[in-house]
Amino acid sequence: MKDCAPCGNELMDDAVICPLCGCSCKKNATATSHVNQNEALPKVLSFIFPILGLILFLAWKDEKPNIANKCGKWALIGFIIELIIGIAIFTFVFIFIFLYASGTIMGISVL
Repeated sequence: MKDCAPCGNELMDDAVICPLCGCSCKKNATATSHVNQNEALPKVLSFIFPILGLILFLAWKDEKPNIANKCGKWALIGFIIELIIGIAIFTFVFIFIFLYASGTIMGISVL
């Protein structure tokens, strides 16, 4: 499967015209690499800043549905990973404070 460069719609490999936007879908090596580079930045930004991924998804869901879905997917993955990391940090800090308040850390008296 290939993607339409202007709208991001998924196409069959032998498609000549995109049924969604009507643009020609002739395979061009430079156009393909340019499209792939343009798709990478929104996915990376969606992963790092999930709220931005949600905004991109909502903004592009009608114009560029394929890229919008990828941004939404990476925003969800980024949110889940950031949530897990946040819970882990909170847990470690809470345990450290609890152990420090009890006066022992790893069997060593700190008070």
